[in-house]
Amino acid sequence: MTGLVTCQRCTARVDYDCAVALVRAVDASFADLTTELPRVLQVEVEPSREVPDFANYGGCVGAWEDVDGVVDFPDGRRVRGTGLRRRRQNVLPPEFAVYLLGKDPYIEDFQYRWVRWRDFRLPDSTDDAVGGLREAHRRAEFERVEIACGGGIGRTGTAMALLAVISGVNPDDAVAWMREHYHPRAVETRRQRGWVWQAAMRLRM
Repeated sequence: MTGLVTCQRCTARVDYDCAVALVRAVDASFADLTTELPRVLQVEVEPSREVPDFANYGGCVGAWEDVDGVVDFPDGRRVRGTGLRRRRQNVLPPEFAVYLLGKDPYIEDFQYRWVRWRDFRLPDSTDDAVGGLREAHRRAEFERVEIACGGGIGRTGTAMALLAVISGVNPDDAVAWMREHYHPRAVETRRQRGWVWQAAMRLRM
């Protein structure tokens, strides 16, 4: 059987077979799943079927819990901004991340994209940065996506401001929008503010 399943709590859309496995794995916690294929909650998973390991499952598919740094964008995506110098504590790891750093962090636990971007500066390649953020936006519809630099304010805020533009915020309002919804000091320098607008113009090309 094929099709997509929609969670009415977080609007994540996942493959039917994956949803059936999730229903079996988390049982009653997915009682609020309604679908385009209403029989999903009544389908019996065959005992011999291999069910994914959801031991660390933390909520809806692709959805962040309400943890520090998570921003709700206008198009419904939720992305977490943070700094790698901060302790993760009990926050689940992302399924995909874009890291804005001077050096590759070489992380093996999950997929990430490194954008060379030194502190208080602009990215070495705007094309790399825009490409990484486009991928982050695409994957945030289904996955936990994280954007991070060292401290989590300047470079992260700048990248998240462009992500806001991709999500529908007017480029002229993106910095103010991000300071309201993420951090009051997001986008720290004048050059970073200018870069948001310039990169937004590139999105239209």
